[in-house]
Amino acid sequence: MPTEQLIGLDLGGTNIKARLVDAQGRVVAAQDMPTYVEQGTEQVISRMADAVRAVCDLGRVRVAEVAGVGVAAPGPLDMKRGVIEKSVNLPGWIDVPIVKQLTRTLRRPVTLLNDASAACFGEYWVGAGMCVDELAMFTLGTGVGGGLVSGGRLVFGGFAQAGELGHIIVTRDGRLCGCGQHGCVEAYASESHMVRRGRELGVFGDDDAENVPTLLAAAKSGSEPAQRIWADCCHAIATACVTLQHVLNPRLILLGGGVAAAGDDILLPVRTAYASLAWQMTSDAPNIELAALGSSAGAIGAAGWFLHRRGAV
Repeated sequence: MPTEQLIGLDLGGTNIKARLVDAQGRVVAAQDMPTYVEQGTEQVISRMADAVRAVCDLGRVRVAEVAGVGVAAPGPLDMKRGVIEKSVNLPGWIDVPIVKQLTRTLRRPVTLLNDASAACFGEYWVGAGMCVDELAMFTLGTGVGGGLVSGGRLVFGGFAQAGELGHIIVTRDGRLCGCGQHGCVEAYASESHMVRRGRELGVFGDDDAENVPTLLAAAKSGSEPAQRIWADCCHAIATACVTLQHVLNPRLILLGGGVAAAGDDILLPVRTAYASLAWQMTSDAPNIELAALGSSAGAIGAAGWFLHRRGAV
């Protein structure tokens, strides 16, 4: 091998993303596979191993030659034990020893990290947050996750659940979130909740794809309900950014995930709302930017975390 290589695996409820990554965070080969979560844990973990073998074949490297495998997975997790404790996106996954099973199958060392924290670490390592030691990131997708970097280190908190930015409460007596709280960022800024609200308010026509791009197009075309949904999304994110500024005081806040693919249509309103909400006592406002690594962020970050745990990052 011209340089050390490793595997990043991002386990989602819909897809498994495998990336062969070099020690500088560059993607050498990529392979996506359907998760088929309904087939059960054993079959999904087997498919994860298949994805590793497939991406190694694409990169013309043997599995035995890679340094190791970093796994990004939805939580809650017990990283010390290498266990997925429970996951909304992976029904039936309770106390699954994923690290032990993959290590046994692949005969390579394996590390485990929360998927949103992995995306954040990827952006910190080689993405839009590279070398920014005080950083927060929202992952705006089916749900809303997040990650925090402080002092150049991922923040896990006393119970190892820090960074659940999607569950910052941004409005009193607000919409019900899937977590059971009311008024969470996720209840306003996730694709699933925005689409659900779009159905409630009649945004989608009979032939429309019910997704965020359709909702945004309707907002641009003058649909008042769609405009309200989009404005509420941006305002919720901005409100959470104000909270982050007081708690973490980051230099940079990144917006990533599928909803952030809207680009300036989400970035500029969030910046504007933040400016209207933030305190004026100091000028230490964070830069709010779009993430750079796209759908590979979690897998790249998981690979980078493997290197970090080994002391190479």
